[in-house]
Amino acid sequence: MATRVLDLRHSHDMIEAALVLAEYDLIVLEPSWVLRGLPGARQTVSDDFFAHLHGALLRRRNELPEFFDAGGIMVVSLEDPCTVSSDYNLEFDSYQWWVPTVGINNLPPDAVPVVVGSGEISLVTEPGHPFGLYLEVNRTYHVRLRPELYADEHVIVLAENRLGQPVALEVPVDQGLLVLVTPPADSYKRDHLMSAARNVHEQRAGRTDSWRLAAEHRLEEERDRILAEMRVRREAAELKLQRTRELRQQILQQPHVARAIRYFERATEGTPTPKKSLPHLYNLVEVIEQRLGGKQAAAKSLGISSKSLERIKRLANEGPRDIRHAPTDSVAETTWSEFSEALSDAKASLKALIEYEANSLAPDHVSGPSGP
Repeated sequence: MATRVLDLRHSHDMIEAALVLAEYDLIVLEPSWVLRGLPGARQTVSDDFFAHLHGALLRRRNELPEFFDAGGIMVVSLEDPCTVSSDYNLEFDSYQWWVPTVGINNLPPDAVPVVVGSGEISLVTEPGHPFGLYLEVNRTYHVRLRPELYADEHVIVLAENRLGQPVALEVPVDQGLLVLVTPPADSYKRDHLMSAARNVHEQRAGRTDSWRLAAEHRLEEERDRILAEMRVRREAAELKLQRTRELRQQILQQPHVARAIRYFERATEGTPTPKKSLPHLYNLVEVIEQRLGGKQAAAKSLGISSKSLERIKRLANEGPRDIRHAPTDSVAETTWSEFSEALSDAKASLKALIEYEANSLAPDHVSGPSGP
């Protein structure tokens, strides 16, 4: 039997004309569309239209429990709430008619489950999910989820922002499923969203089919094993990444490293010039040499050429172009090639110093095996 889909996206089905919601297998929803509005819009309508639309949506709210109990899947494109108000200041938004049926713990009745705030997905946490590829190519989000939505241990996080906050979820509701994802950026991604929604339904239908092929069973087991391995490896990589970042912060707070970084930043802020930048680069080299026991010892410890350190100090000190001491009218012009090379050498030396300190503090952690 073909999947019965209620397509509540812009320019598609009207919810008032839909069958009883339990008749559908899959609902794909752009919340503002049911209010005839756009994401983030506020509009005032006549009292008659307000009463008509509000009543229709409350009836649909009462039908959703039966839809989910029958194993229905609802995919929602998370967007800014759209609000409709009447001439008498009554109002409701595009989330209030369906959110109360989901049974989110600690979420006040009729509360909006999202907070306006845009950003980009940093990590797709379930790349093997039917929506994994969609989230990889459709990374921009416009609202953030309230913590109550992902507090339940049964909720599966599909994607996170750079702060580790979930921005896409799979939420079990009775026998059915609610999938919350980022909104599509264009018509191609809208088609991709619908395709992923159908794939979610097909996967769940396949798991409950009594007449599965033996190959189906084997492939499902293989898929689940691979996903479990990926999850373990990802968690191990994230833990190691967290520890490495903590190590980096520890190194950057070391006084000599902090001074060297300040000298480089002063040398490169604005538009670098020999007169402005070379004295700071000279001081940076001095910090490195003092830390490691001189030019030759520093070059050996950092795995760089001593000539690169010498070249920076020579440009700042040598003869008629003594940048650090001579008056402006007696300084010979330093060629761009020489100056550019000095900037490059300084940056490479500073990076080598930071890596040296990292290996000194935690050699096994920094240079050891990358696997879990």
